[in-house]
Amino acid sequence: MQFNRSDGFTLLEMLIVIAVIGILIIPLSSSLSSGFKFFKIGQNRSELQGEVRFIATYITKVIRNADEIELHANLPTVTGDYKCIGIDGSQVKYCTATDTKILATNIISDLYYKIDADGSFTTEDDENNDVLIVNIVGEEGTNEYTLETNILLNNIYDKPTIDSSNDYNFIKFK
Repeated sequence: MQFNRSDGFTLLEMLIVIAVIGILIIPLSSSLSSGFKFFKIGQNRSELQGEVRFIATYITKVIRNADEIELHANLPTVTGDYKCIGIDGSQVKYCTATDTKILATNIISDLYYKIDADGSFTTEDDENNDVLIVNIVGEEGTNEYTLETNILLNNIYDKPTIDSSNDYNFIKFK
């Protein structure tokens, strides 16, 4: 029996092609794996930032036009028309006299309020208004994102009495 060279590939040629393809695929798969890893890290950071921004926007929206505010270190008792929002353990809670909603769980690691340190914020029309400073820290894995937002309290003319050395985790408002 005689073999004709034009009928196919030899075993040696096939092994060489497989070795070359393997050498080319190893760096490609390594870079592809790194790309997926960095994408996942970026996606986690984006989700964390989105959650912190959601909480900041929500707090700003519900507090901006409050008539009265009180800062509390712990979850206050809520009665009547009052509401409160703050962090209790690992949960951001929004409380009314009849209901408690959990806005975030295990994402926000710190949330605290304070009134502007110099006592007033002057607007364009030279009116002194209080500013509520809200600091929100979100953590997930090794990612951390901090957001500080200032809320101009439109309807509050008497600044609440507070101890500036305390961290206030809840705000009660009406």
